[in-house]
Amino acid sequence: MADPLVTVIIMAARREHLLSNTLNSVKAQSYPNVQIIVTGSNEQSIRRITDDMQGIEVLADPSATDTRLLNRALEKATGTFLAVLETGNLWFPDFLAVQLEMLVTGKADLTIANGLEETIGQDPVVLFQARQNYRKVMAQAFDTWYHPTQEELLPMLTGDQLPPVSAFVFRKTLLDKGWADQFIRYYHQAAMISLLNKYKPVIATCRKRLWFRRLDPLTHLQPIENAIREGEQCVLEATSLLTYTALRKDQRSYLKDSISLQYRLLALSCRKAALQTDSIRYTLKAIRYRPALLKILVKKSKTYLLRRI
Repeated sequence: MADPLVTVIIMAARREHLLSNTLNSVKAQSYPNVQIIVTGSNEQSIRRITDDMQGIEVLADPSATDTRLLNRALEKATGTFLAVLETGNLWFPDFLAVQLEMLVTGKADLTIANGLEETIGQDPVVLFQARQNYRKVMAQAFDTWYHPTQEELLPMLTGDQLPPVSAFVFRKTLLDKGWADQFIRYYHQAAMISLLNKYKPVIATCRKRLWFRRLDPLTHLQPIENAIREGEQCVLEATSLLTYTALRKDQRSYLKDSISLQYRLLALSCRKAALQTDSIRYTLKAIRYRPALLKILVKKSKTYLLRRI
C-alpha cells in the first residue's frame, strides 16, 4: 500500500530570510510522499530559494494576511494529511514518519509532537518541561504516545501556552472550512476551538522531541515599539475570540487567562520603554481578565519592598 500524501504548508511571510533551513528540514524528511506549498509576502525572496527545487508551489501576496494565505494553500492541498510549519522552526527527519504511524492506523485524527526551543544565550529547553500546561500532558506519555482527555486538552489548546502550529499534523478533513479569516496571530487557536467542538477528534501527544525552534536575533531581538505593536495585535485578536460562537464556557475561562498574560507582557514592554502610564493601564486590564492576579501582584510587591528595606 502506497504511503498517503501529506501536504506541508510552510509559512514564510515576513520571515523569508529563515526559509532555507526550514525548507531543507522538510526536504530531509524520511517520510517520502510530501506535497510542499510555501506561502509568504515576498515572492522574489521565496523564488530565489525554491527555484532550484522541483515540485514546490509558491503562494505570495504582500497584502494578504497569514490566514488568507493558509486558506488559499488549503485549497491547493491534495494530501490526506496536513501539516503547517512556520519558518524559523525545523523538523527532525522523522517528524512526519513518527506521527503518520498514528494517523494512518486510525489511532489519532490529530497529533502534537514535543520539541525543543533554543533561546538566545541559553541551552535548548524541552518544551513540555518549560510550559506548564504542555508539561501536564506530555509528562504522561511514558510510552511515547498519550491520548489526553478533553479536560486536559482545554488548558493546553485554548489557554495561554498554546503549542506552536508547527508541532501539529492533521487529518485534512478536520479543517473542511479552513482557518477563520478575521484572525491573524490566533488563527490556529480559533481553528482548534472549532475543531474540538465540532468533531471531538482523537488527539495523541508525542513525548519524543521531533521539532526544533530557534529564536534568532533577526526575528526576536526587535525594537521595543514593534513588540508593543505586536502585543496589541495579539490582544485585539484574542479578545475577538471571546465572541467566537464555537467557544464554550470552560474554553472562555482559559482564553481569558491567555488575554491576561498578553496584557502583562504588554505592560512589561511599556515599562522597558519608560511608558509608565501605559504599563499601569495594561496591568489593570490584565487584572480585569484574571482578578486573582491582583493578589499575586500585591504579594510580589510586598516581597520586593521587604527586600529593599
